[in-house]
Amino acid sequence: MPKFSSEPRLGAWGAKPRERRFGRHAMPQLPPAFDEIVRTHFPGALPESAFVRRCALTLIQDHGFTPQNTLPCVGVCRDQLCRPLSDRIRELWSDPFDLSALGGFPTLGRTGLAAARANAPRVGGRARLAFFLLSHLGLGPEGEIGLVERRGLAEPSLACGALVALLRERSAAGRPPPPEDWGDSELSLLRRHLARAGALEPGADLLRLTKAAHRAGLAALEALIGEALDERRDDFAVVAGVQIHGPGSSGLVWPGASYIVVGGRRAEIWC
Repeated sequence: MPKFSSEPRLGAWGAKPRERRFGRHAMPQLPPAFDEIVRTHFPGALPESAFVRRCALTLIQDHGFTPQNTLPCVGVCRDQLCRPLSDRIRELWSDPFDLSALGGFPTLGRTGLAAARANAPRVGGRARLAFFLLSHLGLGPEGEIGLVERRGLAEPSLACGALVALLRERSAAGRPPPPEDWGDSELSLLRRHLARAGALEPGADLLRLTKAAHRAGLAALEALIGEALDERRDDFAVVAGVQIHGPGSSGLVWPGASYIVVGGRRAEIWC
């Protein structure tokens, strides 16, 4: 399997790929090496449009979370590559409350989440919110982990850049971990949570770190929900996963944990 390198390089991105169909959603025919990495490490990944639509159908038809009665709250990385997914959610739901930060890690704190609750529609006096939280990863056409094509750049660049920065810190021989820095607060908070989870130990690579960031971000969001919301008077949905940026602007989502809490009762959902 191709490994992440601190100085990755790609050759030509190749000819324009053909399209295949995923239900009613078209996406490029992905190169075999790319497809193998996705199938091996992100089984069940599907096109961004299909992911957003499937979640919407599940939440709206099966559980009554609708664009009229629910505030979407979207947390993706600040990288512009993540914006199309956020836009798809906005198109189906409404203007979202923004949870985004480096690595897709929720850094808004209790006050930020309390603001989201204050802005949310009420159903029978109960606030109703839907949280979408995703970390992300670039993946080159030959399965090069961490590489992604960007408009205006002759060479592929890195994604997620914040996670790559943490890997490079760890790999610097004899260098102690940087202290927390208020001038770089988002990376500091991401570093602290990943270190606490043991994700920055020797042997870490970008693939494993991306999944660790997904788990750490979800745990942090759930902790904030526990402090800022009240299951006795609030209903909410949580949809988590990993965005995968592929060649030719193709975008996939690997679905992670998805569930609702209504009337204090949790139920897993299919997204």
